[in-house]
Amino acid sequence: MTSKYNTYLYLEPFVIANAKGTNLLLYNLYTKKFLEIKNSIKLSKIVKKIISYNNMYFIKINMKEQLDAEFKDFVLKLKANYMGDLVQINNNYIPPIQIKPVPKILSENNNGSNEYLRSKKDILKYLTTISIYINNKLTKNEIKINKLSNQYLLNSGNEKSNNILKFEIIVKLLEECKNSSLSLLNILGGNILKYPSLSKLLNYLSEKKIKTNLHFIYSQFINNRQTIEHIITNYSINKLIIHVYPIKLHTIKDIYKISKKKLDGFVINFYISNLEEYNLIAKEIEEKNFNNLIYKIKPIVEKGNYQFWADEIFWDRNDIFNMGIKKNEIFANYELNSLEFGKLIIKSNGDVFANVNNKSLGNICNDKIINSVFNEYKLGESWFKIRKDVKPCNNCVYNLFCPPISNFEYIFNKNNLCNIG
Repeated sequence: MTSKYNTYLYLEPFVIANAKGTNLLLYNLYTKKFLEIKNSIKLSKIVKKIISYNNMYFIKINMKEQLDAEFKDFVLKLKANYMGDLVQINNNYIPPIQIKPVPKILSENNNGSNEYLRSKKDILKYLTTISIYINNKLTKNEIKINKLSNQYLLNSGNEKSNNILKFEIIVKLLEECKNSSLSLLNILGGNILKYPSLSKLLNYLSEKKIKTNLHFIYSQFINNRQTIEHIITNYSINKLIIHVYPIKLHTIKDIYKISKKKLDGFVINFYISNLEEYNLIAKEIEEKNFNNLIYKIKPIVEKGNYQFWADEIFWDRNDIFNMGIKKNEIFANYELNSLEFGKLIIKSNGDVFANVNNKSLGNICNDKIINSVFNEYKLGESWFKIRKDVKPCNNCVYNLFCPPISNFEYIFNKNNLCNIG
C-alpha cells in the first residue's frame, strides 16, 4: 500500500551549513553552537544536496534513508541542536518553501561583468579607509620598526631618503573621494612631525571633518610630547596610535607613568615576538593600574619564532567554536576579505596598495584614485582573497568560519594558519 505522505528533511533558516568531501559543519546562528560530522559519505551527500540553491534546505528522504542508523542519529543531533528535523507532508500538497540564508554583500562580482556597476565612478562607494604615508624618513634608532612594515599598519621608512607626499596631492586625493564612503584616514610616516605642511594638512582635515588617526613610533612620541599634545588640543584628531617596538621593561614603566594622566584617544600597540615578552607586559599591567590607557598586544613574525605562532597564535576548533561568529561575518566570508575590503594604503611616493604584500594598483601623483580602486575591485588580489578560493582552505568545512586571510598568510606563505587537522 502506497503511503499518502512523503517524508522531507529540512534545515532551519538560521543554520549555516558547509560540506567538504566527507566532512560536515553546521552552525546555529541563534545558539552559536556547532555540529560537526566527520568522514561520512552518506551524510555528506545528503547535506550537499540539501544546501544546494535548487533545494533550499528542503529535500525528500526515501524509506531506505529513513531506516539507516547513521541518518537517524544525524536527525536526532539536528533536533537536539535546533537545526532541523523530518516532516511528513501529504502527497496532494506542494512542499513548503524554506528560506535558506543567502549573503547579499555584493550582488556585483569582481570579474568585470556585473549589471549593478552602472559607471566607473560607482566603484568609489566601496572605499572606506585610506592610510597615507606623508613622508618616510626615520632615524637610525627608529629603523628597526621596518621589520614589521609588511605585518601591520605602522610607521616605516629609511635613513637615507625622505620622500614627501605634497600637500596639494593629498588634497586632490581627498577631493576625488567626495563621493566615496571614506570614513577613516590614517596619517603615517616616517616621522609625521617632520612633514613640512603638517599644520596646513591638519587644518584641512579638521575643517573637512575627516575622521583622522595619527601614528607615531614610541620614541617619536616620548621625545615630542608637548608638540603632540598641542596637536591633539588644537586639531580634530580621532586617535593617536603609538607603536612600541622593540619591547623593553623601561619602556613599559614609562608608559605606566603616562597612563596615570588621562589621555583621551591614545592607543598603545605593543609588538611581541615570544611568550616572554607577552608575560613581561602582562605582569606590569597586572601589578600596576593601566586603567587610563587603551592598549593592544600584537604578535609579530621574526626569524625562529614559528613555534611561538603555532603554539600560541594559530587558531583551533575551540577558538572557532567559542568566538560566537555572527551572520554578517559569515556572509562576508562568502564574498570578500573583511580585513582588507574597502581599504587602500598610499606610500610617500604616491604608490597605491590594497595590501603592501601585493603589487601596486597605481600612483596618485600621476593618476586618479578611482583607477586604483577600479583595478583592485576588478583585478586585485586583496579585497576578494577569501578562504574558499585558496588551498588548502577551499577543502575545509571551517572556511566560512575562520578569520579572514591576513598579512601573516603572505609572510608564512601558508594559508592555513591553524591547528585544525
